[in-house]
Amino acid sequence: MEDCHCERSEAIHQETYLIRPKCWANSNMVFLNIQENLISENYWKSFAPDFHIADSSFWNFQEAFSVPEETKAEMNDYMLNEGFYKIDKSIVNYDPSKHATLVKKLVSANLLPVFAMIYDEFWLLQASARNAMEAVLGTGYTIRPCMWVWHVDPKKEESGWYQHRDGDINSLHEDKRPKVLSLWIPLTQATPQNGCMYVKPMNREEVCVATNKKADIACLQDMQALPAEAGDMYIWNFWVLHWGSKATKRAKEPRISVAFEIEEAGSNLLEAPLMDPFRMPSYEERLRIIAYQIKQYMHMYKFNSTFLEFADNALNTKIIV
Repeated sequence: MEDCHCERSEAIHQETYLIRPKCWANSNMVFLNIQENLISENYWKSFAPDFHIADSSFWNFQEAFSVPEETKAEMNDYMLNEGFYKIDKSIVNYDPSKHATLVKKLVSANLLPVFAMIYDEFWLLQASARNAMEAVLGTGYTIRPCMWVWHVDPKKEESGWYQHRDGDINSLHEDKRPKVLSLWIPLTQATPQNGCMYVKPMNREEVCVATNKKADIACLQDMQALPAEAGDMYIWNFWVLHWGSKATKRAKEPRISVAFEIEEAGSNLLEAPLMDPFRMPSYEERLRIIAYQIKQYMHMYKFNSTFLEFADNALNTKIIV
């Protein structure tokens, strides 16, 4: 991902993979106006009637895209050397315009883009990459409870997240194979004008002797832009230095993207419950996971009180839907 400070939360339940619900005792049971909408499944269904929410008939119908053997080999070679790889949209073979339109609608309604994770269509983006993820991480991989949706607005000259590494050297095996990946999915074209990602390829630094996660950008010529078409997918390991750039007003459209964190089976790098990437999360789970994202990314944004109150309520009370 562009950044993740996904640490252990006592609010996460090990068995149900969601934020642990607490009783209503000593809590404010009143949700007014927007608060009521944010937890209302009917509100979200009416907000995007063409999308699905915990619809098993839709969820179970979706399939993962196929990955040619030569692409799998190239992907693993990149992961051992550069540390990142672009999966071309011709392989991914899906149209993200519907997803991008929904994110724009959320932003126009003064709602956070991450509320797109209410809908099956957004969860299934990561599930569709099953064959690609298994080619790098093996079978049995899991999703971390860390995900985000971006809308980088060129009119406001917004930017992606600052330079960072998602993890330390322990996120790699000794032979540099990744234990965990970020799966970054552009829903619109990503260019240097609207804030595309940049990386410092792993083979341009002494990864074998590096022992910390300091974001060092001393040599600018080593950096590489990662432009993308809508429908491409990028993966990178947790050690690769990367960032989202700043958009210019000359850009014609916002950079809209979504990211997931994928961990190989048995790594146990994160002291929080991991999620089955193919199990359909319930509506209540989605609300709590969105709330968890808002709380853990408070250091990146100045969320208004409406969303902070939603997050606190979702994490600390039983939601009646």
